[in-house]
Amino acid sequence: ILDLEGTRTLVRTKTNHNLHSLRAKHVEELDKASKNMSLQAQRNALAVDWELHTYLSAALQNDSVSAIYQQNQDKLAIFQSSRPFLPERLICAMREHLAIIDAILEKDEDKAVDLVSIHLAESLRWWQVDNL
Repeated sequence: ILDLEGTRTLVRTKTNHNLHSLRAKHVEELDKASKNMSLQAQRNALAVDWELHTYLSAALQNDSVSAIYQQNQDKLAIFQSSRPFLPERLICAMREHLAIIDAILEKDEDKAVDLVSIHLAESLRWWQVDNL
């Protein structure tokens, strides 16, 4: 929900500070991971992955929301580390992130929100989580 509402806020904002930079990081890490999915490439790509999600929720500009979001990220990180790593998912997720970023930059709210919803659904599918 926070990612979705943050996405809506970003689309409606005239400027999206750092979004172009974040896009460039995604392209760079996707390129590296596609060529060689080393442990370092995985770590770097995951860091950029989390950076986008943090960026989306931070758009809400609410300290309480940010604190709750950070707690949820911590729980998700524990969950992710308790399961085998899925390099294929990381590459797909990075591509999904790029599509989300592009839709935000294009100011296409419906498309951006739909892409975030799809990203969440795909993540849950890959992690074999049926209901949340």
